[in-house]
Amino acid sequence: DYVYRGNVVLPIELETEGDAPFLLMKAVLGICSEICVPVFASFEQQLDFSRRDSAHALRITQAMSRTPIPWDQGLNPVRALAFDEENRQMLVALSGVPFDAASMILATSNPSIVFGSPQKSQIQGVMAFPKLGRIGDAGLAEQAFTITFMSPFGPYELEYFPVPLSELEG
Repeated sequence: DYVYRGNVVLPIELETEGDAPFLLMKAVLGICSEICVPVFASFEQQLDFSRRDSAHALRITQAMSRTPIPWDQGLNPVRALAFDEENRQMLVALSGVPFDAASMILATSNPSIVFGSPQKSQIQGVMAFPKLGRIGDAGLAEQAFTITFMSPFGPYELEYFPVPLSELEG
């Protein structure tokens, strides 16, 4: 609920083959309030491109305008991130670029690894994301992370690899 509110259309671009393409999709979504909970969903749909659906075309266009894109606004709002193994949290150091830090969502390509909502840490200019559950702690420092957030320019995302915790604190 950080990036999207209310009814949500998630645009997905895909290529089809044949005259009667059939979509079978499995998705992992994070539903967040006080904590983020992964939700697993599957969809099946016979696709029909014989006529244009104007109402859905408008919804898809609107959804595309709210889809996070790679940050391209100059200095990154995030300086670095590191895993604090002792406190089981990912720490994200901010650079001072204005954006809604409370809107940040932290994710890896592994849907079993889930982080809670961002909180101010004890380190000035650093946000903490508590790690939920025990799955995936080993090797967490070597994984790529995607940070999604809202800015005055719209929704964006950044990709980072963690640095050692001593680098972040120093």
